[in-house]
Amino acid sequence: MQIGVTTRALLVEDEPDAASLLQNWLGAASPHAAFESEVVRTMAEAMARLKQAAFDIVVLDLGLPDSQGPATVKRCHAAAPALPILIVTGLSDEAVVELVAQANAGEDTLWIANYNAPGQVVIAGQQPALERALSLAKERGAKRALPLAVSVAAHTPLMRAGAERLAAALEATPFQAPWVPVIQNATASPATEPQEIKAALVRQLTSPVRWVESVRAMLRQGVTQVVELGPRSVLAGLIRRIDEAVAVQSLTDAAGLEAYSWEA
Repeated sequence: MQIGVTTRALLVEDEPDAASLLQNWLGAASPHAAFESEVVRTMAEAMARLKQAAFDIVVLDLGLPDSQGPATVKRCHAAAPALPILIVTGLSDEAVVELVAQANAGEDTLWIANYNAPGQVVIAGQQPALERALSLAKERGAKRALPLAVSVAAHTPLMRAGAERLAAALEATPFQAPWVPVIQNATASPATEPQEIKAALVRQLTSPVRWVESVRAMLRQGVTQVVELGPRSVLAGLIRRIDEAVAVQSLTDAAGLEAYSWEA
């Protein structure tokens, strides 16, 4: 059986730099080095067990809450303004792309930020364009169009300054080749070369999250079981919407980590 691993939303309290966190994840240092918070230690232990169990592939979707994220991530977030988003459900990807183009009205103030699941796309942009998109989504039969306020303009061109800061931090951090291919959410393709992984991590700040394609890429490589690591189970629900046949399990705390069978 081939097992895939998805990771998201680490809660980091004392980690001083996102680059060193990524370095640990990709195998360049001991998985417990410099980790202070219980959650991060738990996640580091999970990654160590994954390595020992010879898992086949990892999908890296690194999300860090603003209030608890490490310094590099906070600086990247501070480089872009808050931005309203709109979660559109019930329209095809192509329909949402057309909707965004029409709502932009010749400007460039609205973008697709996430392809979450079949029939669920997140768009982000300036308020006037987002309001036009909301009206268009309703006109075109969307099952739901939910506007939300978020604290950072993630996965849009407004993160360019933040991406430059992250690129500098990553460039100063030595990476080793990962022990398994890492599917990047910006490219939806596996990467094994450190420089390729660094470039994709920077690119994802300004590019849409291609989550549906990333999961399907994992499945094409023969993955039949997915384990989500993190304090929430958001990705597990999205994966089930992408392919109901995949066995999905979420490990959200230390108890779940200890109970899980790590035999690949």
